[in-house]
Amino acid sequence: MPIYAVSYRYRPDTEAARDELRPSHVEFLESLFTAGALRASGPTGDDATPGALLVVCADDAAQVASLIDDDPFNQAGLLDRTIREWRLFFGAERLVG
Repeated sequence: MPIYAVSYRYRPDTEAARDELRPSHVEFLESLFTAGALRASGPTGDDATPGALLVVCADDAAQVASLIDDDPFNQAGLLDRTIREWRLFFGAERLVG
């Protein structure tokens, strides 16, 4: 199954809203992880350039977008995201396994 790298970049001045929505955001990501679509995720950058990386298995980019459209951070307009297929040379079997 194809693997996708989803980059989140948080919009400026959204820290308070992210703090408020973080519990529901984590719950949402946990549901994707439990279902097997989300293979790994975590924050990137520093306080000046906050964001996150999600590694998702799906049939295509449209399915990835559909899966993460319901992220509370996305629904509240707190982030910009990019979805790119990631063709791994090493480690695919560990992520897709």
